[in-house]
Amino acid sequence: MLLVAVTTNDGLRSMLADPDGGTGDCGYTDVADSDWFAQPARALCALGIFDNGAFFRPNDVITRAEFVALLLRVN
Repeated sequence: MLLVAVTTNDGLRSMLADPDGGTGDCGYTDVADSDWFAQPARALCALGIFDNGAFFRPNDVITRAEFVALLLRVN
């Protein structure tokens, strides 16, 4: 049986990141310091798993292609 779950970008990124790391600024204009996913987003950016673009898009649904690309970068 194949189980497919839909998650938002902030949820997936926070699952992959170390919540204690990532204090640098990656230039995301849509991530406030008070957001619950701010540290994981910065950690993933610092690790090179996500690019240093202008937008983090925390509420967008992640596509299968994006998910696979993330898994390949984690390893």
